[in-house]
Formats: sequence, C-alpha cells, structure tokens
Amino acid sequence: MKNIIIAAAFCLLFFTISCDDNSIQPNAIEMSLNSLSELPGYDWIGSVMATYQPDTTIFNEIKPLLDSNSQYFLFFVKSCGPCASASQQFAEIIKILRMCNFPENRYEILVMNSISNNHPYQNIIHINSLPTIMLLKNNVPIYSLSDTLAKSIEKQLQYPVRSEEVLYEALKVANQ
Repeated sequence: MKNIIIAAAFCLLFFTISCDDNSIQPNAIEMSLNSLSELPGYDWIGSVMATYQPDTTIFNEIKPLLDSNSQYFLFFVKSCGPCASASQQFAEIIKILRMCNFPENRYEILVMNSISNNHPYQNIIHINSLPTIMLLKNNVPIYSLSDTLAKSIEKQLQYPVRSEEVLYEALKVANQ
C-alpha cells in the first residue's frame, strides 16, 4: 500500500511539474501535427481533422488568396494540453490549409511550455498567449489570427467566429 501511495504521489508531482510554466524546457520545439496529437491532452486533434467542415462559401474565397511563394504560417501551441483550455482553431486552420493543398513546408508548429520560451522567431514575434497563430508574408509577420479572434470575443462581435473567417480576413490583408 505504501508503494502505491508513493507511486501516486510521484505521478501527481510529475504531472504538476510538466504543466508548470517554469518547466525546464526553455526552447520551443518544432513538431508535426501527427506528433503533437500524440502528446497528452491533444488526442482531440484527430477528431477535429476528421470532422471539421469549413463553410464552403468562405473556403472557396480562401483558395485563390493563398500564395505558397510568399505566405508562411506559424502555430505556437502549449506543450501541455490538459494544463489550459486548448483552442481547436489551429487544427481547424491546418485542416483548411491541407484542403487547399497549401504545402506543409509553408507552415510550422512550434510547441512551447510557456510564452517566455525561446523560439526561432523571437526577434520578430512576441508571443502573448498560447496558442498563437501568425501569418507571415515574405518573412514579415503581418497578421495575428489569434489576436483577431481574441478581439472579436472581447468586443462581443459575431461569435463564434469560424476559423475560415479569421483565415480569410488574414489572407485579405496579405493580398493588399
């Protein structure tokens, strides 16, 4: 019985430490969507990818605005899914990009323990929250899809805002 209590205490301690923003992993880690879906708390990704259906009208407006020569998407996500309410929006946007045959080498998923983790884009992008989704054009950040969603909620604009609507707005800015 004593061994069971010790093992349970160790597991609880490990879980608490692994979800702490002061974790020892100081750097963002690039990860594929498949690898991310294997992390604890991200088992919902497969379901989102299988079931999410974007609005056809908006989806058809998105396709001609995508430019794989100049546009690049960055997805900064929290490494510990169960520690915070993870947004499904980044998986929905990746599904839309895949449906549009946007090349997978034109977007990157960076997994972070904390917004203070080092990441390869920290000289041009400041992360305020996780997840954060950024659109870059010619290597310059031009649109934060996450900030747009947060502002829409904050200002009590149309909600829920669908992922394809936010993506469409970002791409319109990119094509101005």
